[in-house]
Amino acid sequence: MASKIKTSVLLGYPDGPASGENGLDQYCTFLGGEPLWLTPNTPGDARYAQCGVCKSYMNLLLQAYAPIEGSNDERVIYVWGCAQKACQKRPGSVRAARAVLRGEKLPDVVNLQIEEEEPEEPTAPASAPTPVANPFAMTAPAANPFAAVNPFSAPPASASPFVGISNPFAAPTSAPNSFASPAGANPFAAGPAPSKPKKAPQPKFAPPTTTSKPAVPASTRSFASIAKQNIPPPPPSKPRDPPLPWPETVPSYPCQYLFITPETLKSAPKKAKAPKDRIEELAKEAVADMKNGAEEWGGEKYESSALDKVFRKFTERVTENSEQCVRYERSGAPLLISSKDAVGKQLLTEDREYNPSAIPACPHCRSPRVFELQLMPHAVAILEEDVVLNAGLDWCVILVATCLGDCSLPGMDDGGVGYTEEWVAVQWE
Repeated sequence: MASKIKTSVLLGYPDGPASGENGLDQYCTFLGGEPLWLTPNTPGDARYAQCGVCKSYMNLLLQAYAPIEGSNDERVIYVWGCAQKACQKRPGSVRAARAVLRGEKLPDVVNLQIEEEEPEEPTAPASAPTPVANPFAMTAPAANPFAAVNPFSAPPASASPFVGISNPFAAPTSAPNSFASPAGANPFAAGPAPSKPKKAPQPKFAPPTTTSKPAVPASTRSFASIAKQNIPPPPPSKPRDPPLPWPETVPSYPCQYLFITPETLKSAPKKAKAPKDRIEELAKEAVADMKNGAEEWGGEKYESSALDKVFRKFTERVTENSEQCVRYERSGAPLLISSKDAVGKQLLTEDREYNPSAIPACPHCRSPRVFELQLMPHAVAILEEDVVLNAGLDWCVILVATCLGDCSLPGMDDGGVGYTEEWVAVQWE
């Protein structure tokens, strides 16, 4: 039996009803329910959960605990959606927010100076003192098996002047990373208790800040620091309205845990290419339809079925894991269901390849936004299970993109949780 191939995508599957009685907290990832805040006394702005069309409060679709690897920050993504029929397929009927609680600040990778400690010479045992060589003796004393070699001692006069000198251009020996996550680590699974053990400083992506930093020599500047110079400054900050208090009750779906596991496929994912025989078969069907007088319908069928590689790629990929509700791959590529709607036209090139630069930049720090997660069609079935609604949910795919730098947000200055609305795109039925 051939082994399956594991991808870099994490999938979320329904894993049973969730409640506080069986361990539900802010470090879980779940569908439906009500939002759980990183700290109870710092709820998010209720405006994030208001529909941009009818202004009523929306249902929580997803709460994903999504800390970034190598960071001490707590981080959650919230996604809300309006279930009113009149609001479907209209801008503002689905919204997302990012919440961040800063942990201990780690040093920036640009200014990080790693100094190697000089090796300490082991102390010789007291019972075997090291003999002192006689500088006037004609022969060298016997070698002491306990004596440590001094790595900084000068070589003998007769030796090559280059012996004992380390190669300044040699690459340092890499040491194992004690902080690396194991394969298949879940970036938004339930984390430990709020009080975390202190981690040793390590390099990480440095989000843009407004505080001044000492000048860095040109020879030590990274590509990231140079690229930041080309990012236009953020627009002047506008006075922010005070947060809208969170209401005591909000509409909600039944809450379902999500079990997170790496995506596995029968074969490595490849670029979507229609099999030649299938294209020829569809072309013959289109020609036959046109001969029968259904020229317009036949041409449309041929275009949408034979040429839409994006839809074919979506169905082939999802079929192997049909019950997936969430796909997570920060800085990855979304799995679109169509190239013909507004989202497909915005995010895909003429060759049907994903164009990450099409996502608007972060309005706070002007860093690029990156795709992070998406809700899948099966999530609709889970959310609406055993629920009688006046109207159903009409979306197929919900995409969420967040700030690459995970920038600081209002509310953090006082040691609290910062919130901001992030970019959302919806592909409807």
